[in-house]
Amino acid sequence: LCLSLCPTWALAAEADPALCPHHREHTEECGYIAPSEGQPCGHEHTDECYTLGALPDTDSGDYYEIGADTENLLDCQHVHDSECGYVQADPGQPCGYECRICPIEALIAALPEQVTEDNADDVRARLDEILDLFTALDEDEQGQIDLSRCYALQEALDGANDPIPAADSVGYQEASWDSGEVVYADKTATCTPVESSTEAVTWSESWYAVSGTVTISEPITVTGAVNLILTDGCTLTAEKGIVVTTGNSLTIYAQSGGTGTLTATGTADSNNASAGIGGSTASVDSGTITIHGGVINAIGGVSSIGDGAAGIGGGTVRNGNGGSSGTVTIYGGTVTANSGTGNISGAGIGGGGSQQGTGGTGDNITIYGGSVTAASTGIQSGGAGIGGGGGFTGGGAGSNIQIYGGTINATGSEGGAGIGGGSSGVIENSSYKSGDGAVTISGGIVTAVGGTNAAGIGGGGGYYSSYTWGGTTYGSGCTGGTGSVTITGGIVDAKGGAGNSSGDYAGAPIGNGGNTTATATVSKTNAIVFENGAGTVCGDVTLDGSYTVPGDYTLNIPVGASLSGSGTLSGGSAFTTENLTADMISVPTDFYYNGEDRTTELTEAVAINGGVTICGQTFTVRGWSVTVSKTDDLHYTATYTNESDNTKNFTKTITLQQSGTTLDGVVKTYNGDTQTTTFTASDTITVKATPTATGQAPANSAMFAASFTGPGAGQMAVFVGDTQVSEAVDAGTDSSYAIAVKAADVLEQGNVEPNGDPITLTAKFVGNNNMADAAGTVNVNISAVAKVEKYGSTTYVGNLDDAFKTENDGA
Repeated sequence: LCLSLCPTWALAAEADPALCPHHREHTEECGYIAPSEGQPCGHEHTDECYTLGALPDTDSGDYYEIGADTENLLDCQHVHDSECGYVQADPGQPCGYECRICPIEALIAALPEQVTEDNADDVRARLDEILDLFTALDEDEQGQIDLSRCYALQEALDGANDPIPAADSVGYQEASWDSGEVVYADKTATCTPVESSTEAVTWSESWYAVSGTVTISEPITVTGAVNLILTDGCTLTAEKGIVVTTGNSLTIYAQSGGTGTLTATGTADSNNASAGIGGSTASVDSGTITIHGGVINAIGGVSSIGDGAAGIGGGTVRNGNGGSSGTVTIYGGTVTANSGTGNISGAGIGGGGSQQGTGGTGDNITIYGGSVTAASTGIQSGGAGIGGGGGFTGGGAGSNIQIYGGTINATGSEGGAGIGGGSSGVIENSSYKSGDGAVTISGGIVTAVGGTNAAGIGGGGGYYSSYTWGGTTYGSGCTGGTGSVTITGGIVDAKGGAGNSSGDYAGAPIGNGGNTTATATVSKTNAIVFENGAGTVCGDVTLDGSYTVPGDYTLNIPVGASLSGSGTLSGGSAFTTENLTADMISVPTDFYYNGEDRTTELTEAVAINGGVTICGQTFTVRGWSVTVSKTDDLHYTATYTNESDNTKNFTKTITLQQSGTTLDGVVKTYNGDTQTTTFTASDTITVKATPTATGQAPANSAMFAASFTGPGAGQMAVFVGDTQVSEAVDAGTDSSYAIAVKAADVLEQGNVEPNGDPITLTAKFVGNNNMADAAGTVNVNISAVAKVEKYGSTTYVGNLDDAFKTENDGA
């Protein structure tokens, strides 16, 4: 009954093998017609349907009898009708759709997980076959196919992730510290390939390489000196961590792309836990771990009672002390290390935690470069981000932690320093203390945040509280760790952990944890150091890169310190400086000489109450004043005076630029004392002009001279065209020029005709240090009554009598 309710089409479609994920229902185009089952005839034979003993005569078609005892023969003449219910079966029409996607997906599913020496040729052939089929598809069909596996295998074939044959050569990069920076050398090694496994794996002293995607679900144990190469693009997942115990070492290398990834998560064994990379549940102290590159993610294990091991370093135990870190060295790569989350936990990088003992020590941790993020995640007694682990009876020390470069972010958990000592647990009337922190920072960008009561960099947290029970007052808490911190370079951002609700026992940003009477040892030179958001330039700092100061931070340059370099600072809420040096001051260079005393304007321009620009940032100056005095027309002296220490005073010279000069419209001509533009050939024309500074950039001009000695710097002469027609003269006491020009010389040397069109005289000024070249013009009319020619020379006279002077005999 239920089946009779289902559409025949749906039943047929479900059974049709031609349907696939890419052809979910039949269409007119595919031509499919569902088959249908027939219905048998319901007619029942009667006597009329039989003939007694008759057989058909094959010749005539008539029946004839064959014997008296012969059985009746069926000779039914029924014709199907509505009463018999007969329906003829319909075979239908098969689907004509041919899927071009399913065959490609089947080929992709059959590809191997990784490329090896043995299957490389086969993989290449399969990829070529897939590519041929794929290119024949239309755009919509291509968009339905996931080719990620093909890309990964093709990349391996192309050499970006070379297939690793058994015991064959693999390239890698080895890092070293040279002259203040990490340098890499390309090398090769004969390696054994790392393969996926569901069983525990042991790496013995040798070289190993990871290619493709590899998962090992049980612990990996390192014995001896093991070297691991993460080829570009590979992924190694160590689901129960990599065990490197005392006396053994693991060195991790990457290839040039640095994209090989290792993720290692520690495991638990009863009340103990192993590090992500380092100490085991049975042997908690870590061996030597060195990282040259790659993407490394390490998470400490968590024991059954909720205690966490280090991400990289020591394991954790219930009965005994937490494991030590061993020697950890990081040259590069992207390293993320978190302790296991627990009540008492180890460091992100460093010592493991301990439920009933002291936290493990984080000793001999050195970072040269790379991006390192390390955090402890304890919720009662935590470890440092980098350094000692947390312990119930005492925090682990963070000793000999050295940072030379890279970008480091370290966060301590409850009572643990960002970088330094781990936290001790709370025991009534206890004298237990948190771990000390000995840290040296020589470079890099370092951010360290301490847990509650702990230092950002230095000692683990300590505090004290009391309560009364049954009339007796009890005390609880622990003593904070001591900080010994030396900073000689880099940019350091340190935040101490908060104290109690009254603010007591807070950890220092750099130095001691709370509740200790010990004296911290802190030295800060040649670095930018932020402590709880207040930044100080310590010593002489050269900033080469760019750095964004957090938005609510401040930065000050105190007296005796300096900041310079090609780097830039941005962000921040306030930048101030109490110290100035000559190289920190930029005086204006865009002032031009304008003939006036510019002391007032320059004093305003160099005023330091508006701040000075240092490394692209404006610093407000505190405790300084500046005065400006004129040295000469082009030079002024700015004197910077420290109001508390005159030995810090210095001067800066401000040089004005050469001004442009104008003469146009102010060139005039005189005959005697009378201003006129009409002259005779016998007159002397006096040309007067005063060059004026424009106070702007000068324009270029050219000077020409002929017959007379050309003008020099600061002189002026008169020209007709390019021909000089006067002597060069200096300015008078009023800075103006009066130039005598003989009208006859204008006519003769200018080679122009008298009594004609006006003649243009050009007064040309030759620039000096203050002002540039300039020229101005005036038009004059010169008349003559005679032209005198003698011995090839020609002169003009304005009076006829002059033509007949004795000197003109023979003319």
